[in-house]
Amino acid sequence: MYEMPFTAPRAVAEIDTDAIAHNFRVLHHACGGRPIAVVKADAYGHSLSLAVPALLAAGCDFFAVATCEEGIAVRALAPTADVLVLGYLPLSQLKEAVAAHLILTVFSAEHARALSHAAKALALTPRVHLKIDTGMHRLGLLCEKNDIRSLFFLPNLQICGIFTHFSTADTDPTATRQALAKFCALRRELPAPLFAHAAASAAALTLPEAHLDATRQGIALYGYPPVKTALSFRPAMRVIAPVVQIKELAAGERVGYSGAFVATRRTRIGTVPLGYADGISRTLTGFSPTVLCDGVRYRAPIVGRVCMDYLMLDLTAIPAKSGQTVCVFENFDAAARHAGTIPYELLTAISARVPRAGRGEL
Repeated sequence: MYEMPFTAPRAVAEIDTDAIAHNFRVLHHACGGRPIAVVKADAYGHSLSLAVPALLAAGCDFFAVATCEEGIAVRALAPTADVLVLGYLPLSQLKEAVAAHLILTVFSAEHARALSHAAKALALTPRVHLKIDTGMHRLGLLCEKNDIRSLFFLPNLQICGIFTHFSTADTDPTATRQALAKFCALRRELPAPLFAHAAASAAALTLPEAHLDATRQGIALYGYPPVKTALSFRPAMRVIAPVVQIKELAAGERVGYSGAFVATRRTRIGTVPLGYADGISRTLTGFSPTVLCDGVRYRAPIVGRVCMDYLMLDLTAIPAKSGQTVCVFENFDAAARHAGTIPYELLTAISARVPRAGRGEL
């Protein structure tokens, strides 16, 4: 009987929700306290709708996001969990943020006063965490305690937490300890005890004294610890796609725009429908991903330039067939090194036109 070829999806980001739950438990066991799962940027590209239920099932009851829209999406999935918006929220969204019971961040005295004024006008009292700048110099209140103490007297703000974010937790433990000491000294001098969190993935794994009341589980939650560790993290995303055409090239023939690749021998070129519009950066031209084909891993260089919708792989040593689905990206560490960036960027760059599917759903 004739088997219908080319029925596989164009490309899929396959999400291992068991890996996310496993990584959450590993971090919780190592750090204690109340873990905060950071699920901003659609769970670092892994899909809120897949990651949040898996984390809830693993025992998570506190999530952090970057925007009001993300917070509302998490609230729909986790009706009773705490949800913290980590940074700037336009005051035009205050009413819907409070309606979704989101915890907001105050990052300057001016911002606190504006938020207080807007909340009073709407007869709202949002819960807020104070963001303290201990050296990042991005967002945050500087550690002049008199200025910060005055915020407790503003109406219509329920200040219930305080946090900071370290700028060198993965590179400079001495500077990180100094920043932590500065943060803890400020916390002790405030007029009310506050729920405190300071450590994201790097500090959570290297600086036990920074665990405080909670740790923020970010990139490590998705399998990419930013520091060396013996803990067993598992990458949670892999990108699969079909080889839609295979061509045999003779030595001297060229591949891709501007003929950027020249075959030096007889070469099998496989075209895969993944390109920079799918989030596969042009900087990965020349990278050799580990391609999983029929359960066996091979090195398959990306030849020619990554196009908007396609990339071409050297399949000379790989027994892939036209129409066959292969795993093109299984671990983003090596790809990030080749591109001169970090796994965070590559994971969150995988675009919305690449559907996310839980492992086993395909």
